[in-house]
Amino acid sequence: PKRNRSEDARVSKAIKEGHRQEAGKPQVPEKIRYEKNAGYLKKKNIKEEIIMAISFIRVDDRMIHGQTCTRWALEYPCDGLIAVNNAAAKNPVLKSAYKSASGKKTFVWSLEEFKEKSEKVLKSKDNYFLITKNPLDMEIILVEQGLKPGISTVIIGPCNDRPGTTKLGNNQSITQEEAQALENIMNAGYEVEFALLKDEAIGNWKKFRGQFGFH
Repeated sequence: PKRNRSEDARVSKAIKEGHRQEAGKPQVPEKIRYEKNAGYLKKKNIKEEIIMAISFIRVDDRMIHGQTCTRWALEYPCDGLIAVNNAAAKNPVLKSAYKSASGKKTFVWSLEEFKEKSEKVLKSKDNYFLITKNPLDMEIILVEQGLKPGISTVIIGPCNDRPGTTKLGNNQSITQEEAQALENIMNAGYEVEFALLKDEAIGNWKKFRGQFGFH
């Protein structure tokens, strides 16, 4: 059915309001704020695109450092960082060091803390990077806890050489157990990409999974 001009104007205004962000924040094109507009647009039978507060997902054994806070923050909207690791969350000195290194709003939580607060994170007006120290923790968040972040790519960053690992690229080595976690993440619908930096990507998990017996 056709809408009249006044109705079109109301819809246009709702979408523009959804695009509006605080001055100076990175803009996310063609996405709208769920909290403000979803109810109105649903009533008008117009498909809405929900913006989620998690803008980037990464596995990085150093969690928070220069690459995360400067280079990747140029590629994706980033108002703050959420690092999830049980050991770090229990260590006040380590938590303080991570927060000092970021220069942004930073939270260091255990897996259980993240589970309790994840809904609040997704409804936040800010955009956060979600980072875990290893693929096992990321599997817990995305597969076991069933987080729905609204984005479907997981970036695998530094994973140091260790006994029992298979080297996939520079500073990117994983164990069989970590490989299983990545396989489970992929099977949950995510694209798993290996990249220390965006211009240093070495490939998708599908390229490497055969080395670990997955077919």
